[in-house]
Amino acid sequence: MWFFAFTLIVMIFIAYRYFYASINGIKLRNQELLQQAEDLNKQLDLLTEKERKARREADIACNAKGKLLSLMSHKIRTPMNGVIGMATLLTATDLTSEQREYADTILDCSNTLLTNVNEILINDMLDFSKIDSESLELSHKNFDLRNCIEEVLDMFAAKAAEAGIDLLYQIDNNVSHTNNRRL
Repeated sequence: MWFFAFTLIVMIFIAYRYFYASINGIKLRNQELLQQAEDLNKQLDLLTEKERKARREADIACNAKGKLLSLMSHKIRTPMNGVIGMATLLTATDLTSEQREYADTILDCSNTLLTNVNEILINDMLDFSKIDSESLELSHKNFDLRNCIEEVLDMFAAKAAEAGIDLLYQIDNNVSHTNNRRL
């Protein structure tokens, strides 16, 4: 009887120690998990703050880009309108055929630049943004190769003449006069 009582007390003691050790292990594990959760929350807070800061910086950069585009557009349009106005007035005067050709070239170039300034500035900036985000899709546009070459040479003809250089070009007869070239 004493043996059974002693065995029962030992078993209860062993069960109590096992239960107490399990509870302490669970408490310790719970504290570790709470510490890990706290550390993860701190990391999440840091990452969230970094994301907010990056978003603010991106917004500032986007606003600056918009202001830059607006300023560049204004800084190009204003003098180009003056050039076009003066060239138009010049063409209304008596000019030699060479002077008229120069004035017409000024008008053509100025109008082309003024007409394309938004496309040059805004669309190209959008394209740069698309390149950065790797979402740029190329588009095909028809253009007249002969006219393109002639316009480029007209722009440089006066400067080349001043330097004593004759600009000549030759386009094969098989090259079409129509807008069938793809860019």
